Amino acid sequence: MAKGFRYTLDREQIKKYMKLTPEEKLTWLEEIFIFSEKVLTPQAKKVRECFRKERYPEKIRIL
Repeated sequence: MAKGFRYTLDREQIKKYMKLTPEEKLTWLEEIFIFSEKVLTPQAKKVRECFRKERYPEKIRIL
């Protein structure tokens, strides 16, 4: 099995998200960002930034 992250949503979860207002969606996004900043290691943040900037590191090593 390949390493990585997989996330799935069922139809009800998607429908629930679609009903949120733009402000609620932005609030959710901000909360996820704040949480990520608190829990990610400096190395994991570097990897996230590489992917965000589409500069994929040849070797990803997170300890």
